[in-house]
Amino acid sequence: MSWSRWPAVKAMLWKFHATPLPLFFLPDDTVADVLTHPQVTLDDAFAFELLREPLSITERVLKRAMDIVVSSFGLLVLCPVMLIAAILIRLDSPV
Repeated sequence: MSWSRWPAVKAMLWKFHATPLPLFFLPDDTVADVLTHPQVTLDDAFAFELLREPLSITERVLKRAMDIVVSSFGLLVLCPVMLIAAILIRLDSPV
């Protein structure tokens, strides 16, 4: 049944209301894509944010700083592993 026929869907849901079994919502591809976006509340309704405004200068600077700090930390943590792998490759390779 198409979700464009919402009154018929609601009527069908009401018929299943008394059953002790759970009823699952299986959206089509379009609805599933919309549901992956952040939900916002507008007064007594809700909406999905499909596109957000660009990052401000402050947000971009903070994001860049976070990228540098996290990647540096990752390199420091993985440096011993890469060093051991390089040594093992060197020892295993013919001269």
